[in-house]
Amino acid sequence: MAFTSSGLPNNGKTAHYQISYDTTLSPVDGVARALDLFNICEADFALMSGWFAGVNLIFNFPLPVQIVNAFGGASWSNPSGFQLIFGSSPTITIKPASGTSVNVIRYLLVSEVTEMFMVSKNNQWAEPTSLFQGGDEGSMGEGLSRFLGVQFQLANGIGGVPPPGAGVVPVWLNGARPDFVNNDPDDNRPDIVTGCTTLFIYYLFNQLNFSIQQIINAGASNLAGVYQNLTGQPAGWASFIDLVNRYYPPAFSPYTPKGDNIFPVSDLNAFFPPNPITCGYGQTTLISIDRPAMAQVNVVLTSDNPGLVQVPGTVTIPVGGTSAPVTISTTAIPIPFAPQIVNLHASYAGKTITVACEVVPPYLTGLTIAPAKVTCGDNATGTITLSQPSLSGPVVVTMLNGSTFANVPATVTIPPGVASQSFVITTPNIPIPFKTAICSIYATYGSSSASAVLLVASRVIAPIMSSLTVFPTTVTIGEISRGTVTLVEAVPMPAVIALEAMDPTVGPGGPLPLPGSASSIASVPASITIPPGQTVGIFNITTHGIVSPGTHHFVRIVAGGIPLMYAALTVNA
Repeated sequence: MAFTSSGLPNNGKTAHYQISYDTTLSPVDGVARALDLFNICEADFALMSGWFAGVNLIFNFPLPVQIVNAFGGASWSNPSGFQLIFGSSPTITIKPASGTSVNVIRYLLVSEVTEMFMVSKNNQWAEPTSLFQGGDEGSMGEGLSRFLGVQFQLANGIGGVPPPGAGVVPVWLNGARPDFVNNDPDDNRPDIVTGCTTLFIYYLFNQLNFSIQQIINAGASNLAGVYQNLTGQPAGWASFIDLVNRYYPPAFSPYTPKGDNIFPVSDLNAFFPPNPITCGYGQTTLISIDRPAMAQVNVVLTSDNPGLVQVPGTVTIPVGGTSAPVTISTTAIPIPFAPQIVNLHASYAGKTITVACEVVPPYLTGLTIAPAKVTCGDNATGTITLSQPSLSGPVVVTMLNGSTFANVPATVTIPPGVASQSFVITTPNIPIPFKTAICSIYATYGSSSASAVLLVASRVIAPIMSSLTVFPTTVTIGEISRGTVTLVEAVPMPAVIALEAMDPTVGPGGPLPLPGSASSIASVPASITIPPGQTVGIFNITTHGIVSPGTHHFVRIVAGGIPLMYAALTVNA
């Protein structure tokens, strides 16, 4: 296997690295990726130096970096103490596979160089180096280097998950979850051991909110010691495994987090109560958590009355999600019945939210009448609509009518499986004119009701007066007052109303004038015509003649129509 730095500036040498690539790689995978690495590697080195502030690598620069035509991660060998006496520049071998981007190479390089920083810091993150044998990073250091590789990605905005095949946490999370917090075996392979150590460091960082520098500086002989150095508490494993088991119970394995991190955990936030559900039908509501799920969130659901209301045993909020739908089902039971309340419970990680589910019989949602206006003697059709078709027997609706101008059946029966039912509304044939009647029709079933209005018009079309007024009601002889005739409603033809001014035999409240006793001091037109479609007609009342000074005379204005109407006018001398 031969390596070259051909095509790279300064023959591949930077302040800290000597970059070369396998000659069997294609130009894209070889010189192109090596050049990209050359241009960015020192910025990545500066990031690591910030994490390990004040630490100088004990190795000689530049460090050889070889990009190999293979797939298999990255590695380096820690030199012995004897080798370090004479100076050593360990070779970093990177096997990124063909077709991957330079960011994969950067991730692998950062993961290896952070291990060199651990060795150089010498605070137990890496195993000690003896005179004749170099140590390695062990399970603790391997977990830290994997964690830091992802933090490098996040710092550079290039994702936040290990490259394909590099994740280790699911191996531990979906297994027996043994304790490698108190135990620190010499293991740097991608297995259940490093899965545990990697996840514990995410726990310190994302759940307990310790910084990268704090975690690095808290080195100890095992991760339990790191936890104690950070928190002052001894029970690192117990706190960690209790949290993991509560939020990610083994019974719901396998879990498939997006990367190697399942922290911070999400808490149950809301269980939205459903609207009333008609028996036999279902409805979908939502369960939500307070932050996007880092791994699957499995919420356990129960019903206080599963015979009436059923919920799934579990709903799962997917990775990255904040909510999941919950389908609620109900049983069809005999109707009618009073609405029933059933409590539903959603439980996750020790928190339970309870909501009430109201189960109701089918209820009325509408009553319509067509046509909305009929002539007396004609029929209309009413239609009652239910919220849902009944699945457990007929719905018998009670009908009420607040007017004698329309007749409805005492009950209307809506068969099972049908959402609406029509019925006939009859009206009496009245041979005299009358004001259009407003008929309110009511339907009731259980605690629900609906109503509609039917207008019944007279078959005999004639103007019907509602009022006759004069203004002003008192005038001086020679002045004009105005009379106003108002109809109950407009008619489709001209309405001719006969008018007359008459002298009563006594005061304005006295008996009707005798026929033919026309007023001697007031005059009105013989009639007034109100145009079709209008309801008001106005006419003049003139006063005249000779009256004794200081006297008062009363005139009764008469409008001859249906019904006959009168208005009083006082004329002063």
